[in-house]
Amino acid sequence: MFDTTVVDAANNTIDVDSLSREFGEVVERIQVESAGRLGCLSDGDWAEVDRAERVVDECAEDLRFGRGDRTIWLLALESYESVWTRALARNTGRHSLAA
Repeated sequence: MFDTTVVDAANNTIDVDSLSREFGEVVERIQVESAGRLGCLSDGDWAEVDRAERVVDECAEDLRFGRGDRTIWLLALESYESVWTRALARNTGRHSLAA
């Protein structure tokens, strides 16, 4: 049985479903905006996306073990989406993902 909540470093209880939903919303916006355009990204863009993705993974892992912080999680998601926005804008001339 999996826990449905985690406790962050500030002792805040966070619902795992909300974390998953937040990540899913970001991924959905990225998928919609990047549809059919992933081939335009350079190796450097992919490396930047990979680094941002690893930060999100590390934040999720930190939250899982009570070492993380919700604010850091939200900043990591924002940064991840921004990396995608910049990469797509550089290579396709479009500038917006987030509302």
